[in-house]
Amino acid sequence: MSNATATFYWQPRGTASVETVTLPWLTELRADVAGVTNRSRNGVGSVVQYTHAPEMTVRIEAERFGGPDTSTVERKLYALEAHLQAGGVVGFSRYHAKAWSTIALSGRNPARGDTTIYGRGNGWTAYNASGTLAVGDEVVIEGIHPETRREVVTVGSLPVDPPIHVLLAAGCVNSYGGLPAIYRYRWFFPLLVMKDPAAQIVTSERRMNFTLGVDLLYQPGLVLDAWSVDRGSAYEVPTGLSVPTGGSLPQIGKVNIAAILGDRVGVPSRDVGAWPR
Repeated sequence: MSNATATFYWQPRGTASVETVTLPWLTELRADVAGVTNRSRNGVGSVVQYTHAPEMTVRIEAERFGGPDTSTVERKLYALEAHLQAGGVVGFSRYHAKAWSTIALSGRNPARGDTTIYGRGNGWTAYNASGTLAVGDEVVIEGIHPETRREVVTVGSLPVDPPIHVLLAAGCVNSYGGLPAIYRYRWFFPLLVMKDPAAQIVTSERRMNFTLGVDLLYQPGLVLDAWSVDRGSAYEVPTGLSVPTGGSLPQIGKVNIAAILGDRVGVPSRDVGAWPR
């Protein structure tokens, strides 16, 4: 899985700019679906399940890179590791050019069979101002509690660049109600936290080279909260909206990264419970 543009994004506390760490290659990138659930039986013996939060464990590995005292990547990861261990939040994209995610327009959540999704433009331009999609790319559509629906679709065409609405190669399987659905390039995770804050993420092989191995937790609810922090809890038309030429769909330029990456995840989040649990 060699790829020279896989990138971490993070913001040191007290600063206004985003730091990036570009990996020399990837040897593993995996997203294992999980969820925080309670299961019990009611008075007649039927199983009752309640899902508090959908989430994924994202495994990222880059084996045997750099050398002793000469690896810029290792030095950058050393700082990133401390940020994660302190409860910091990071983003990650397999391809820097595809650091793209948005949320559905208010009242325009996709329904089963829809072949067009309406978003607000890339909300993560602080990661990459030109992050976008291409025809054939895989896009995840996901909802948060209580529906916790998720599916992968492919891009058929992009009528607007940067894409405000995306035409799909095939219709959606699910219908998404309630809060806005999240759209993202499949291997872009806008917000991640360390699954085990005590874990070491970079090791060395007798200091001949270095290996990155980290398990990060992705929760769609945190991503939706990022829009809420910057725009208010209604998730309506953002401040500073613009109207595409010839259209009337509101779009957004970016999420307030400073309000998200520059702080620790410690405040109870809408519909996802408090972190840490």
